[in-house]
Amino acid sequence: MRLKLAAALAAFSAFTAPAFAANGCPDGTFLVEPSPDGNTQSFLFNFVDPGDPAPFYGQAGAGYDPTLQISCSIQPFAATGGFAVYSADYRGFAFVPESGQSVTLTSNGPNGQQGLQVVDGPAAADLDLSHLVGTLPGQALDITILLDLVGGTEDPVSAEFDSADYALVAYTTWDSVQDSANQLAFQRNAIITHLGGTANLLMGGLQPLDGGTSIAPIAAFGSSLLGVTGQAEFGNGFSVVGGIALVGQSYQGASFRGILAGAALRYVSPTNAPLRAFGEVGVWGSPNLGFAFARSYENLDEVVTTESMSEGFVASLYARVGGIYSMNATNDIALAVTLARTSLHVDGYAEAMSAENPFPMAVADSVSRQTSIRATAEWTTEITDRLDATLMAGVGHAFGGTNLDTEVLWVGDVEGMAGGTTFVEYGARLGWELRPNVTIDAFVAGTAGRGIGAHTQIGGAIRLQF
Repeated sequence: MRLKLAAALAAFSAFTAPAFAANGCPDGTFLVEPSPDGNTQSFLFNFVDPGDPAPFYGQAGAGYDPTLQISCSIQPFAATGGFAVYSADYRGFAFVPESGQSVTLTSNGPNGQQGLQVVDGPAAADLDLSHLVGTLPGQALDITILLDLVGGTEDPVSAEFDSADYALVAYTTWDSVQDSANQLAFQRNAIITHLGGTANLLMGGLQPLDGGTSIAPIAAFGSSLLGVTGQAEFGNGFSVVGGIALVGQSYQGASFRGILAGAALRYVSPTNAPLRAFGEVGVWGSPNLGFAFARSYENLDEVVTTESMSEGFVASLYARVGGIYSMNATNDIALAVTLARTSLHVDGYAEAMSAENPFPMAVADSVSRQTSIRATAEWTTEITDRLDATLMAGVGHAFGGTNLDTEVLWVGDVEGMAGGTTFVEYGARLGWELRPNVTIDAFVAGTAGRGIGAHTQIGGAIRLQF
C-alpha cells in the first residue's frame, strides 16, 4: 500500500495537453538570464523589438476568436543524477471585463505536476503563480506554460505573460535517502537490544540468583531509570522476580519515555552441592512508549536532520537456563544461556514539508520482531563480611531485524532495512551492607553492538531483605 504524505502533492494533477493555438515563445522573442551559480533561470518575455507585439499576449471574444490558447514549452534545467526540486514563479496580467470570461494560467511540469491560476471576470488582476516541481534522476525539467482565454460578446478579454523564474531549491540522491530510511530501521533494533538490557536490571540482573526475599528501590542515569525491583522466595528453590520503573533512553537518533515492567518465575536447585542448576521464564514490556526518531540526509550542500514523534509498545518473552558453580564459600560463577523473542510496535507518522525539510518522509506502522540468543557469565564474590561484588559479561546475536515501508516526497517508495546484529552486555555491582538486611548497591550496566551504538547506565539501589 502506498503511503499518503500530508499536503505532499496537493497541487499536482494528471494532465493531457490539448492542441496549441499559438506559440508564446518563438525564438528571439524572450531573454534567458541565468544566475552566476547556474541554479536560477529567468525567462523574460516582454523584451521584444520596438513596434513588435509582445510574444506572450493574446485577446479573445468581441471580434476575436471566442477562445485562445497560447503555449510555451521550455527546458530550464538539464537532467541530473539525483532528485531535484525547483520553484517555478510566473508573472503577468489579465484583463477580464465581463462575467463569464476567464483567463487561466497553467504550468505543467514532469510527472503530471501542475500549477494553476484562474482569473474570472469581471477583474483586472496580476497573474501571480508559484509552485514546486520535481525531477527524477536522469530527467530534465521540461515545462509547458499555457494561457487559456475565454472571451465574451462585448469587450475582449486580454492577457499578457511577462516572466518565468525557476530556481533549484532542493537536491538529494537515492543513496542519501536510502541511508536515512536505514537509520530509522537500525534505531528500532537498538531500542529492542538496549531496553532488554535495562529490563535485565529489573529482573534481578547483577544480583545473586538465590539472594532470598528482597525489595529494592532503584535509580540510574545515563539513561534515566526510576523504579523498584524485588524477589520473593516460595521455598523448594522457586521464587518470583520482577520490577517496574519509569525509563527514558536516547541513542542512535532515537529516544523514548514510558513504563517498563516485567516478572519471571525462577528455579534454583536447593542443594548445597558445588554445582547447581537454575532456570527462569519471564516476560517484560512497555505498554505505551512515546518515541522520537531522527534521520539525516543530504540536501544541496547541507545535511538535514529531522525529528518526528510517534507512539508504540514493546513486549518480550524469554527463557534462561544455566548453572552456578560455587568455587568456595565466598565465590560463585553463574553461566547462562538466554533465548528471547521480542516485538516492537511503532505507529506510523508523517514529516511535514518545509524549506528545512524539502524531502519529507511518511513512515508506515511497523513491527520489528527479533529472536535473540545470548550467553552470559557472572562472578559474585564476598570481598569482606559487609562488601560483595558482581561482574557480568555476555555476548549475543539478534536474528531478524527491521523492514520499514516509507514514502519520500519527490522520491517515492523507500524501504528502510536493518538486519540482525551481534551485541555484548557488561555490568558490575558493588554492594555494602549498611546494617543487617539493608544493602546499598552501586552498579554500572550496558549493551553495545554494531549499528545500534552503546548504552550505559550508572545507578544505585537499596536492597531491603526479609
